[in-house]
Amino acid sequence: MPIFPLEILHRISYFCDPPTNAATALVCKGWSDESLNRLWYQVDDLEQLLSLFGELRAYSRPYQEGHYYLYRDGRPAHKGWLRFQTIYQHRIRILGPITDQDSYLEPLAALAMLRSSGPLLPRLHTLIWEHCAFEETRNDERCLMFMNESVRTFRIAGDPADDAIIECLETLFSCTSARMPQLTSLEVDFPPLDEYQLPLLDLVRGLPDLTELTIPPFPDITVILQGLSKLGRSSRLSHLGIASSKAADSDDPGEVTVIDLSGVESHGFSQLRMLHIHATYDAASQIFLQTWPLTEVSIHCHTPASNTATAELVSRIASSCPHLEELTLSFFDMSIETLITLEDAPPQLVTISDLDPLLRCAKISLFHMDTIWPLSLSDTDIQRLARSWPSLRYLSLTPVPGFLVPERVDKVSFRSLLHLAKHCPKLCDLHLLFDNQDVQLDDLLQELRIRGIVQFKRLLNFGVGFSPIYDWLGVATFLSKILPPGVPLLWGCGPDEWIDTDHISPDIKSSWDHRWNRVVSFLAGKDAIDIVSDDSSEE
Repeated sequence: MPIFPLEILHRISYFCDPPTNAATALVCKGWSDESLNRLWYQVDDLEQLLSLFGELRAYSRPYQEGHYYLYRDGRPAHKGWLRFQTIYQHRIRILGPITDQDSYLEPLAALAMLRSSGPLLPRLHTLIWEHCAFEETRNDERCLMFMNESVRTFRIAGDPADDAIIECLETLFSCTSARMPQLTSLEVDFPPLDEYQLPLLDLVRGLPDLTELTIPPFPDITVILQGLSKLGRSSRLSHLGIASSKAADSDDPGEVTVIDLSGVESHGFSQLRMLHIHATYDAASQIFLQTWPLTEVSIHCHTPASNTATAELVSRIASSCPHLEELTLSFFDMSIETLITLEDAPPQLVTISDLDPLLRCAKISLFHMDTIWPLSLSDTDIQRLARSWPSLRYLSLTPVPGFLVPERVDKVSFRSLLHLAKHCPKLCDLHLLFDNQDVQLDDLLQELRIRGIVQFKRLLNFGVGFSPIYDWLGVATFLSKILPPGVPLLWGCGPDEWIDTDHISPDIKSSWDHRWNRVVSFLAGKDAIDIVSDDSSEE
């Protein structure tokens, strides 16, 4: 009889690190089974797997960086294979992300010849194979040998060596649907070359259980979307991503610029709930010409869009997605070079009239909009927004990295927080630019004393972007009344973004940064009494 029930052993092994599980595997059979299940549940290192069949030795590549590996005895041992079948084969459920397959060509080829006729990993449910180059005909066998009917999630990424590799991709895609016919999630992250579209569409047609699909952002995505729409009402596709993982790190990430769905029925999208696409706003607008069952929409363009394109896109999304709950509109190029090119351009200000169609979507729980210029909104506009979206959990409207445009008519003050706290009780994340200095903080504090304090109940993060600040003590006092204790205040850029803030305002480094840091310290309760006395004469 085991010392602990298996359920408890399972929980214990879940929270242990690999060295601890390796040690507990030696305690007894019960501990060994649970510890080995955890140790071998996911394998993301080919050396870890291939070493089970024999000792590997590393050799230097002539005139190249890195090493390649061979079995010391020239081939894997049959004894190792029998041990693998007995102990490890049925424990591996996730293989990947595999990124170093080029170093193990010979051991993988040897394993392919040694393996039995059945699945190599019969309980595998997730296969993630990255950095595919297909320089050699046999290279796709490195991935194909792990495919079987138990796999439900498959991600493959790479950069094929040249355009002539299309035949190899066709082979890969046809084997994918034949060997893993019950896939429910597929992600293909290759360069968005037009010649890949038809083989990829054929692959999707061969996967009737597919619910999640991510494909490259082909410049003209019409062929793929028209093909998907013809899958019929039996299609189970609920999540569609048209995106590249390299988009944020590339000067030419690829984005959809042409979409033509005129005359296309959306039967194949009858179950679609989430759309994530890298596209220009003008192209994305062409998707929303008919009613969609979408609840989550995320659109990312490369460079900032104009207010006209933004308004058109918002209007079409609002009118075609009556069940919309989450909307993200953003861009990738937040470099200082982009900011400089737009410095002398007329401000493209998004106003409440541009967002007005979206206010009719009463189920909105998340709205994130990245802009270069601040939105031209007033406290009354924020009040309308808050009343329209009582289920709001996340709101971000700060310019990134942004201009300040102090001369615009409508600006947001800290009074807007009173409206959001009152009408959006579920709000967890809030990010706004507060630059309306006409509203006196003393008046807000007096209003709180008269009407009673309305405090955010669930707020976890509060961001102010590059909001100007003058009376830091008044700001800190007001925020301490309305924010829950311990809520982090986020100011300026994140650690991974550019920090040349003089292009926004020289006051950021010279004074605002210091004052916001005082607010942060005050809210954290760090020497609050000393802070008050030290700064009583600062301003």
